[in-house]
Amino acid sequence: MRFYLLACALLVPYIGSAQVPSFVPTNGLVAWYGMNNSPNDLSGNGNNATLNGGVTAIADRNGNPNSAYSFNGTNGNLVVQTPSFQFSPTGQFTYAIWIRRTSTAGVPVIMATTAANNFISMIGGTGDMRFGTNKQQSAWIWATTTYTLNQWEHFVAVYNNSSMTFYKNGQVAATATYNHTGANTATLPLYIGSGINTQFFGGSLDDFGVWTRALSANEVEQLFQGCAAGISTQPRDTSVVRGSNIRLVSSSVGSGVSYQWQRNGAVGWVNLSNGGLFNGVTTDTLTISAADFTINNNQFRCLVSAASCSDTSDVATITIRCNQQLSNQPLNTTRDMNTTALFTTSSFDPASAYQWQVDSSGSFVNLVNGGQYSGVNDDSLRINNLRTAQTGHRFRCILSNNPCSDTTAAATLTVVNTTSVEENALLKLQAYPNPANEYWYITTESKAIGSTYYVVDGLGRKITEGQITAERFELRAAALNEGIYFLRIAGYNTAVKLIRK
Repeated sequence: MRFYLLACALLVPYIGSAQVPSFVPTNGLVAWYGMNNSPNDLSGNGNNATLNGGVTAIADRNGNPNSAYSFNGTNGNLVVQTPSFQFSPTGQFTYAIWIRRTSTAGVPVIMATTAANNFISMIGGTGDMRFGTNKQQSAWIWATTTYTLNQWEHFVAVYNNSSMTFYKNGQVAATATYNHTGANTATLPLYIGSGINTQFFGGSLDDFGVWTRALSANEVEQLFQGCAAGISTQPRDTSVVRGSNIRLVSSSVGSGVSYQWQRNGAVGWVNLSNGGLFNGVTTDTLTISAADFTINNNQFRCLVSAASCSDTSDVATITIRCNQQLSNQPLNTTRDMNTTALFTTSSFDPASAYQWQVDSSGSFVNLVNGGQYSGVNDDSLRINNLRTAQTGHRFRCILSNNPCSDTTAAATLTVVNTTSVEENALLKLQAYPNPANEYWYITTESKAIGSTYYVVDGLGRKITEGQITAERFELRAAALNEGIYFLRIAGYNTAVKLIRK
């Protein structure tokens, strides 16, 4: 394409056009093929083409990738079998197309059938370039000009009630007069890159438009010259995590252009101003800093203007996602009665709010500070003066930063009924020496043989465990750091304090 639609890129650029360029006259436009890796009609009239055979997306005349089509000269073409428009010998129409020929064979564009007496037309030729009209199965009438192999050239065929004008690179190159009578007006297939069944074109085509009126000389020149505000990339819908920075980048194919970024809000499209989230609103780079849910699902676009023309980018929608809230889960905790239990969690989001909950009877309810509980709205919940009745209670925390939230796993509290620190009446359990440097020697009852013992620290975290195989066994104190630990026997409300010095 000679003109490129707006280069407003959201994070990752998207090459290609998805709309008709602003310099293209839209009055009477019934089909526009930008050929940006798509055979679809961009005029909105639904005249999409079918791509057949050896047609390949290539760089256009300005070097933009996938912005024109190459035809192999053997079997490649685009076909619109039933266009939405008809051409009459007493009416008006216009073809416009960019052509780079690599061989003398082929017909770039033809609108025809093999049925007798239909009014048909074409741009073609072998040793020259021709704009032709005909009453099918009669003699062609030609307006003829030259071409240069391996060079992009712009051709426009204008028909106005028998008067034929053929333009090359914005200037009149040839004229002719259609003089057949009695031709039929019919809906004819449109072939791009070939004749009806043969004469396949060899070379490249781009920016093919069809109008149901005769374009003026100024409009033809405008098509050839394009617009300095041409754009090479389009914005894409983008999803980011809250707090991310976003850069929307625009690059025009021309110089001396101006930019204006816009947002679609409650009152429609509004020009952005620098400040707050936005910076660079009149430059080729719009920066959105620390994006928040205030712009969730907002639409953005960029206006690019030159002295005599302008264009508007495709619309890009920004979606804001929730941060990952939870970075640390609370752990199951075992503590002695009348002591303190601590449950902790943490968030990746420094703005997170915390709400601890307890499930003591089948459902979770919010905790409030007071009595046994403190820190119910912090990352650490503290439960004082533990009671054995709290054994089996489950605690969890809801982390939130509106509208995002996350919930921790539930941690279970176990409260041990310790009537004696050194010896419990339910199970004899003693440790000596205590304090110890190297080993504690543990004595218990025979009924404990086969049970699991475990050693926990002052916060109830398990340090080690093992199985009781005899009424007397030893624990290695030297493997632990200095401090206070507790030895517990699974299945018994029994604990003994272990002091490592």
